[in-house]
Amino acid sequence: MDSLVWFARLKDMQHDLVNDEYQQGETLALLPKESRVQRWLADRMTLKQGRSYSVDREVHVADEKEPDIRLRCKPTDATMPIEIKVAESWTLEQLEDALVRQLCGRYAPKTDGTASCCWFTRSTDLGVGRGKRGRL
Repeated sequence: MDSLVWFARLKDMQHDLVNDEYQQGETLALLPKESRVQRWLADRMTLKQGRSYSVDREVHVADEKEPDIRLRCKPTDATMPIEIKVAESWTLEQLEDALVRQLCGRYAPKTDGTASCCWFTRSTDLGVGRGKRGRL
């Protein structure tokens, strides 16, 4: 149940980026650094949290590794790590690594493992990238 609330909030935010009255997608696209996107997303999740969950940024887990954001369900203490990547900063292989090694291998097993999320954003409107080194 916890992950359904979290994913619903993220889905609403994704929709609002393009369709909301203030269309913050363009604002988000101006944030080229992951730390700024982390702060933006953490702020948005905090604004939408209500009594459902709390939001933590860069909280250390086992082996001193840390997800960018961690949501914690208030009633059950279940957690969901969120890893954030600005797509242009990484090769396709590095983005896959973020999903497989970081999110699934490093963070999900250290929590209750019910859910995890990788949030990809682009700082420019490039369309589909076809760089020589696999960059988006």
